[in-house]
Amino acid sequence: MPDAQRKETSQSFAPAHDSIDDTALNKKAINAAFGGNSGAVDLDDSGKVVMDHIYDDADPRAYFRALRMLQYRIPEAVQPVLQNLIAARRRARDTKKLKLIDLGCSYGVTGRLFRSGQTMEETFRYYAEMANKDRGELVKSDQKIFQSYGDQHVSIIGLDVATNACEYAVDCGAIDAAVVANLEENDPTPEQVEHLRGADLLVSTGCIGYVGAPTMTRILDACGDSQPWMAHFVMRMFDFTPIRNVLTERGYVTTRGRKPVYQRNFASPAEQDEIVTRLVELGRDPTGREDDGAAYADLFISRPADERGQITPEEWAEVLQT
Repeated sequence: MPDAQRKETSQSFAPAHDSIDDTALNKKAINAAFGGNSGAVDLDDSGKVVMDHIYDDADPRAYFRALRMLQYRIPEAVQPVLQNLIAARRRARDTKKLKLIDLGCSYGVTGRLFRSGQTMEETFRYYAEMANKDRGELVKSDQKIFQSYGDQHVSIIGLDVATNACEYAVDCGAIDAAVVANLEENDPTPEQVEHLRGADLLVSTGCIGYVGAPTMTRILDACGDSQPWMAHFVMRMFDFTPIRNVLTERGYVTTRGRKPVYQRNFASPAEQDEIVTRLVELGRDPTGREDDGAAYADLFISRPADERGQITPEEWAEVLQT
């Protein structure tokens, strides 16, 4: 897909979310997807809806079916940011070949959108239409899409704790290799270090808050001298400061995006109440965003201070406007 068309597609979504109180039918479906028969969705210690039961299946159909109910969009928001950073990295390193780390990759959603040119809604519809296929048929179908549209010069390394999800992402071609590891608690193995070494870019779209400074320190150590540029989309209820401090110590500068980015609808009024309360406690204003029924994320771009001149002012303005 041409870059201009890809950018237009990636920026086409909007936070035109339905109210979380729309209908009893929607509530019942969401409760079934995220809370079983308990009559209410389950929340984790951070106040977010629990998604563990769909995060590590043999394929992503249940995952996408559930997230479609919440109009999940954040992997789409990263696409124009990624395109601009890739362009800058290619100019600076005078090569088309780049390595991208997708931190918290799950089923390779960011890689899937990057390599297919699809929107999130198109992805949701695609997997719904594949409901009766077996895993092998699904993998082959995905592979055909990526072979037709994907940028073959960007190698994507996924990093996650979910073994099955990473395996599917590799098998279908959404990512090229996976590091299945908990870097909050453990050092990467020598083989995992080799996967991460020399990375040019790193992106995350929702894992910050579950991973933090220990993970970032171990990733930077593994990358060696490559000092990847980073784009992190961080839910506004989580504090990016510990990771920012680690990056600052390594010679990075971090810039915040100009406005919060729509992530998804809340799964229940209880989730909304919990997150709005936490935002107020942090001194962050939920008006017109979280108090209107949806979760939002802040974009943080981090890059080595001595490499700031490697992206044009026009590209930089476009990145921060996302």
